Amino acid sequence: MSSGDQPAKLNVGKAYLFAIGIDEYRFCNKLYNAVKDVEEIDHILTTKYQFEESTTSVLLNDGATRSDIYRKFDEYAKILTPLDTLLIYFSGHGIYLKELDEGFWIPVEGRENDTSSYISNSDIGKRIRAIKAFHILVISDSCFSGSLFNTRNPFPPSQRLESIQSRWLFTSGRNTLVSDGQPGKNSPFADHLLYHLKNNQRDRFPLTELSRLIIDGVGSDSEQLPRCEPLPETSHRGGEFIFRLKGVMQATPIVEDQFVKPEEVVIKPKPVVIPQSEPKSKPKPGHEPNSDISLFKRKAFWIGVSIVAVAILIIIAIIQLNSPIKSETTTENGSGQHLSLPIKVISPANADLLIVQDTNTRLFGYAWLKDTNVFISCKYNEAYAFKDGLARVNLKDKYLFIRSDSTAAFSGKYDYAQDFENGLTKVANGRDTFFINGDGVNVTTDIIPPSPIDGSSNGDTHTSIQILGPAGERLQIVKNTNNHLYGYASVNDNGLIMFCKYQEAHPFFEGLARVKLKGKYRFIRPDGSYPFNSEYDDATDFSNGKAKVTISAETFCINKKGERIECSSPPPPPDSCIVSCDTKGVIGVEVSFSLNGQPYKAKSTGDELDFKVPCNLLEETVRVTFKKNGNSDWTNFKLKEGFVIPENFK
Repeated sequence: MSSGDQPAKLNVGKAYLFAIGIDEYRFCNKLYNAVKDVEEIDHILTTKYQFEESTTSVLLNDGATRSDIYRKFDEYAKILTPLDTLLIYFSGHGIYLKELDEGFWIPVEGRENDTSSYISNSDIGKRIRAIKAFHILVISDSCFSGSLFNTRNPFPPSQRLESIQSRWLFTSGRNTLVSDGQPGKNSPFADHLLYHLKNNQRDRFPLTELSRLIIDGVGSDSEQLPRCEPLPETSHRGGEFIFRLKGVMQATPIVEDQFVKPEEVVIKPKPVVIPQSEPKSKPKPGHEPNSDISLFKRKAFWIGVSIVAVAILIIIAIIQLNSPIKSETTTENGSGQHLSLPIKVISPANADLLIVQDTNTRLFGYAWLKDTNVFISCKYNEAYAFKDGLARVNLKDKYLFIRSDSTAAFSGKYDYAQDFENGLTKVANGRDTFFINGDGVNVTTDIIPPSPIDGSSNGDTHTSIQILGPAGERLQIVKNTNNHLYGYASVNDNGLIMFCKYQEAHPFFEGLARVKLKGKYRFIRPDGSYPFNSEYDDATDFSNGKAKVTISAETFCINKKGERIECSSPPPPPDSCIVSCDTKGVIGVEVSFSLNGQPYKAKSTGDELDFKVPCNLLEETVRVTFKKNGNSDWTNFKLKEGFVIPENFK
């Protein structure tokens, strides 16, 4: 075969994964599920999708320092080509400082109130702009991760192409606090992400479709609302990030000229042979076409085309005028029109209104229940039901409260807010958390002692708080000795998390606590929100994913979504089995792994190391980390096959 007959050769690039997970912070509150989330995301991406272990870097806990993270960004800026793909996943603490109008990732050594120890959003943006990969996706599961967006730029529903360059940002929430989840479980965001990645059967799974599923799922199960949009101020060209199953080829990239190198794309097409045809005969002398007649025919043709086009437009206009579908032309004074086709009903807002969503913009508003006329236009990122006459909405990443006549209840806007209950709600701006009444007035000093709780009266005439004991979830149960109602306070600073309003308050079990309010039992999360709205005459604490409740003399069991389930006895705990690690006689190697959120760690003494694990998990594959004298390595092993210390530690 000659050189001119060589087939086209195209380098479609590599897929890189950079994952960061931090639980064991040195100076900040510990997290419970960040490392577990990262390990499981890494496992599903490297075993099912286009990512390989050889192009994967994972930084966990002490390995995720500020310098380690920056060093990895700088490395990618040097080695990635304009044909490569990069996915960056961060799971850890995040913070937003209002005075700087800046959000930050917090590395393992980050210190409170020390921005020099953080990683700023602007630095993340600069380093991403320096990376010449074809597709870049940043997934951030941290508080205030939505601050990475500096503009609102919703992606349109039109088809996007993998062959066009893209830069995407997918965050677990807006500019708000987000949940880490129950200890030993996944965060709400990671749980939905893993579910859809594991259950996907399509060869190509577009990010925009995946994100819609996760936004709907997380938004339904919790109060946080993820966000997925093109990354601001980067070289996004409108392309699509695709999760491809193993063996599925990447679409041919359309690479910009300024990034492409001659040796990266080598295409040698075969020569094209054009068959010779007989030349057209020339007109005989005296038979040349009349130029005036030809010009007249051309003009007549285009005039006819124009008349037909105008007629078609008139017909379309007549059809639209007579169509029963009405467009949404809502106004702020309540003069809304009929519910249009792009609008979807979400849930009741009160006795008269519905929460609705514009399916094109994915923004929320309110419509009349009686005739589905849109009353308050769809302009909110989030919209909730009316409680105590006020509804909590999110506009431009700030929470505010509106009345049912669409007017603002007061001027206050917040980074975080809960629904009103008994005339009060908890809100936050930055690190400042406080309570407000229905007029927006800060009433924190009326319900919380100004000094730390010490179990005795501090001279405050309004409230005297007594600590009763631990509640779990880093909380304590406290009692107002004046009105004999109960609430919860944080372990560290004893600031009230939920003010004393309950007739009974019990410890948290499996992430939920049983409380009694107005004679009825309910369940609450550690942030005071309700996982479901049911009330019960009697209830037990959760155990093995279920609680026994009673309504009107009928007793049954519920799961943690409030759904009725069978009250069968829980299965017996699994037997333990021994998993061995062959140390090859090496001394001093630290061997560690995580299984179902449970950490396992031991140091070799020259003999074989044994780990006791549940027998029903022996089929699981885990990432085993080996460390000695600053040297670190990891390998994936199936539990039932045991472990072997790598050769480089001998």
